[in-house]
Amino acid sequence: MIHKIKYGNSVIEYSVIKSRRRKTSQIMVDGEEVIVRTPLTKDNSAIKKIIQNKASWIFKKQLEFKKRSDVNYIPKKYTKQFLLKQVNLYSSKVGIHPTKVNIKKMRTRWGSTSSSNVINLNEHLLKAPKGAIEYVILHEICHLNIRNHSHHFWELVRKHMPDYTEKKRWLEVNSARIVD
Repeated sequence: MIHKIKYGNSVIEYSVIKSRRRKTSQIMVDGEEVIVRTPLTKDNSAIKKIIQNKASWIFKKQLEFKKRSDVNYIPKKYTKQFLLKQVNLYSSKVGIHPTKVNIKKMRTRWGSTSSSNVINLNEHLLKAPKGAIEYVILHEICHLNIRNHSHHFWELVRKHMPDYTEKKRWLEVNSARIVD
């Protein structure tokens, strides 16, 4: 059940979770969501009083979260179809095609290539600039030919994208803003 209190011109909504094991009350603020964990014996008027006493702190935490979210939010610019078209384009240029392309959430990589020539692309690439997307796709396609990062590999990347270092650097600098 959602409870509400008025704070200035705003309304703070909160939910209550009561527990037999809990001895003290705790307020958790995660964006717009406010959760109060309390002992089973605490009545609703006492919980409301806790929220009223901490309303300023709760409101401040919600504003901080909103500011952080607004700064870091980057909308998707491209579609999965765009990624697949780029894979086909660069595959034709390099002269080797993957057996399959997967687009999925990846926490630590922009892309990967398997020994069976499957390319995996991080879906967060959809929020990156076109040049950065093209670099990652070319990088993975080049791995279909050369499975390591030797100077031969980087020469192949440079042959098809002479300014790849700028795009690579952009990803290094901005990855934290793009990946959730």
